Amino acid sequence: MGNTIPYEIYGSQLKSLASQYDNCVNELNIYMEALRSGNVANIEVAETTLRLAILTGELAAAYGLEAKVLETQASIYKEHYADLKLTDEEYMRLAAQNMRMNSALETLTGNWDKYAEILGVTEDGISDANRGTAEYAETITDLQGIVIDLTGANLDLALSAEFVEENIDLIR
Repeated sequence: MGNTIPYEIYGSQLKSLASQYDNCVNELNIYMEALRSGNVANIEVAETTLRLAILTGELAAAYGLEAKVLETQASIYKEHYADLKLTDEEYMRLAAQNMRMNSALETLTGNWDKYAEILGVTEDGISDANRGTAEYAETITDLQGIVIDLTGANLDLALSAEFVEENIDLIR
């Protein structure tokens, strides 16, 4: 068998992963029914659908999105941008990144006045008045996360406070 995983183990692992996400309940039930039927074609279709639901759950959890809204957005992209010829997984990732970016933009615009006040943003940059306060640190941390989400960067990316401070004009 080499490096292949026996189908029963793979199916068990897939079911275990799917059970972590609320949006996978229906797809998991369909997959289990397909397994019981023994029909290979049905199993493959159900497995593909379940894998997409798992991806949806993972993306929703990672980026703080609602899985149902993410599914809807991906479906809309697939319908309106069919000429891109993306896979369902790619449409899902595209939708997640777009929703992530839009959420970050809403957060930034909705909170900019508060952020600017706390940081002491002036035409010349950031004043030193609040530097070192907890509010200042929280605001810098918020802006680091916003920049990461706006750019679609990996969540593990560590932006320095200096990066945010030096680029505040670009961020606003």
